[in-house]
Amino acid sequence: MNTRTLLASVLLAAGVAALPTAAFAAEDMGVLHVRTGAAVPVHPGETVTVPVGIANVSDKPVTGVVAEIRVLNDVNLPTTFSNCRYYVDSNVEGALCEFDTEFAPGKVYEIAGLQVSVEPVVKKDKLTPVIVRMLTPEWVKGQGGIDAFAAKEAGRGTSVKTGTAGPATLVEATHPLSTEGEVVGFAGLSLIVPPAPVVPTAPSSSAPAPTVPAAPSSAPAPVVPGSAPASAPTSAQAPAVPASASASVSATATGGAAAAPATPGTGGGDLAFTGSDAATVATVGVGALLLGTVGFFVARRRRTRFVA
Repeated sequence: MNTRTLLASVLLAAGVAALPTAAFAAEDMGVLHVRTGAAVPVHPGETVTVPVGIANVSDKPVTGVVAEIRVLNDVNLPTTFSNCRYYVDSNVEGALCEFDTEFAPGKVYEIAGLQVSVEPVVKKDKLTPVIVRMLTPEWVKGQGGIDAFAAKEAGRGTSVKTGTAGPATLVEATHPLSTEGEVVGFAGLSLIVPPAPVVPTAPSSSAPAPTVPAAPSSAPAPVVPGSAPASAPTSAQAPAVPASASASVSATATGGAAAAPATPGTGGGDLAFTGSDAATVATVGVGALLLGTVGFFVARRRRTRFVA
């Protein structure tokens, strides 16, 4: 594959319309080659300067050149220089810039202040390099001049514009540029993607409720000398019931007879006999009564028996 076919394939792959066949003829392109530097980092929405150089690779001085600059898709070309004609064709923006500078043999010159801008919303696959090619003034004149040639490159229904600032100039290269090149060169751009913003997360609804400190307990009342101890039972406290009394109450409830309360002042405050104690006393009494009755009859019989 020769140079002519290779360059046409590269430009078509980049989305650029096919260049005129005469543009690839060696006699038309001359001996001025493109020099480019490293890829320029760029943020979305930013305008950056792109270093593009032109080198005279012959051993004779060359006067004048027309540089065609093209950008695609999400890269834009500001209409800056008054010696450039700007056109638009679909997704392509281009400029034809005319210089009358004399290029010394072996010297490399740089287009001062060449800038491109990037859309605020840009995709990596839409960030294409800047395409530059060299044309001789004689060849461009044969196309009808710079204005007529720009009109041919422009899309239907669009118009050619002239830059609104001063003319572009060529200066001795100040940026590191490649040492080799061709009549067509590519100045790369490197997109810098900002990091995604960190979105704070809302607090979880299941978070534990804050701990409420317990109220302090009331301090014990101070002990006053001569007063009753603080631990003395109050009237609201019921006195402890002896186990025997509990058993008596249980037996009484079972037998159906309630014990009569003790009469104040007569028994020294003793409780009445109830339950199993009363039954024992009654049994003893009945036994004593029976023994007394038997004794009475026995004594009577003995008195009757020994009477004369």
